[in-house]
Amino acid sequence: MSNLLGLGGGAPQLFLLVWVAGWTVGGAFVIKTLLWQITGKEIIEVGKGVLIINRQGEWFKKAKTYDLNECRAFRVKEDALFNNFGMIGGRSPFRGNATSGTINFDYGLKTIKFGEAIDEAEAKHLLNILRNKKLLSDSNFN
Repeated sequence: MSNLLGLGGGAPQLFLLVWVAGWTVGGAFVIKTLLWQITGKEIIEVGKGVLIINRQGEWFKKAKTYDLNECRAFRVKEDALFNNFGMIGGRSPFRGNATSGTINFDYGLKTIKFGEAIDEAEAKHLLNILRNKKLLSDSNFN
């Protein structure tokens, strides 16, 4: 370890290595957050018995597909803690985008959230449209 980074001296170089690694990870987080704020999109597709949530602009994320027959208890629920505090354009840079959204539903033992940057009234309107077009049935809301 004494020749870490090509320098002599042990502990100071180890500290420097940890320090640089921390700044690198932090920088990657900042870049990821900025890119999501600028170019990120959440695309929701409903049809043919499936609901697909695709978050374009997220690194290393694939579109998630859910069987509508297994989707239960569709509801509108805004995250009270993050309604205004820490939000930039309706998006929180301090938490993972995959865990936020105004529209929630149960899928097995998980709660799935989507509709990240929409208000409660907009979310209710969207759910009504999906129900009226028969893309979601009453069993999806129980």
